[in-house]
Amino acid sequence: MKVYEDQATGTNSNRLQLQQMLSDAQDGAFDVIVSWKLDRLFRSLKDLINTLQMLNDIGVDFVSVKDNLDLSQ
Repeated sequence: MKVYEDQATGTNSNRLQLQQMLSDAQDGAFDVIVSWKLDRLFRSLKDLINTLQMLNDIGVDFVSVKDNLDLSQ
């Protein structure tokens, strides 16, 4: 398990660890992302939807613990 943690605000989608996590996801490094809350990943609904679609397209599941959201197949 690897933890990706940024200190920057969620309004900036160009955060170093976020970009590394998405790159690792595309490289097949893991098959699920678990986030504490949706708003910890993104503040922008558009960015969140686009990212969730991209993750779905490459076969990476997403779980948000606090929001009780499990998008696994």
